[in-house]
Amino acid sequence: NPNFQHLHPLEAACTYVFRKEKTAVMQTGYADDLTITTGRHGEYSATYNNERVLKKFQVWLEWTRTMKAKPKKCIASGLRAGKPFDPELRVWEQNGQWFPKGLGSSHFKHLGKDLLADLSEGQAKKKAIEELSKLVGLVDGTLLRGIDKLWLWAAFVVQKLSWIFLIHDFPPSFVESTLQPIERKTLKKWGGLPKSGDPSIFFRSREHFGMNIPELCVQHKKQRLIRRHQLANSKDSRVREIHREFSKLQHKRDHTNTWD
Repeated sequence: NPNFQHLHPLEAACTYVFRKEKTAVMQTGYADDLTITTGRHGEYSATYNNERVLKKFQVWLEWTRTMKAKPKKCIASGLRAGKPFDPELRVWEQNGQWFPKGLGSSHFKHLGKDLLADLSEGQAKKKAIEELSKLVGLVDGTLLRGIDKLWLWAAFVVQKLSWIFLIHDFPPSFVESTLQPIERKTLKKWGGLPKSGDPSIFFRSREHFGMNIPELCVQHKKQRLIRRHQLANSKDSRVREIHREFSKLQHKRDHTNTWD
């Protein structure tokens, strides 16, 4: 990518280095979305280095004469001792305001993933609940028969949620404690199964006298495995290295096959 090549001279002096993984990452992006991640180097803080890289990037944009930054869409956030703070970058000025603006307590979306300043998954969990409730209401509001609604659940609702499961990091315990009760209540209602009935009839294979409907807990774990496989086999050597070291850290931490 020509954008990244232009920033290469600053990489050694400004890039963020994963301490345990010993892997450096300064710029990531896709299409017109760009993320700049910097760290402290000597006397220069991560904030100073980030501002330095962004100003260099602005010089390149002006040189192209065909591309332009959108300051109002740019945000900045930092972590100090694991806690978020506003780095107060001063790169672009419009009407007396400096951009990028600090994230604060709001959330931002990058490549489809909802993130908070502390990189927690609170917003992602909220989105999953809202999306599931919206889809259930959409299907439930139709005049279709219960069996047809069950088909829509399997072919439409679960597939919609699969993308959220793939890109976000909330644990299986959240799916089991929060999403699964909504799932079972809805399927029992549409399938005419009593509240005390065994819901496994919806998820068992047809060979075992079930309806073979994908279960959210299982679907979530499948999507997690798919993502880990993609990271482990990425064309980017840095992504593979970070994934490899992160996996080692997980094994050392708990010595079990957990779904993190």
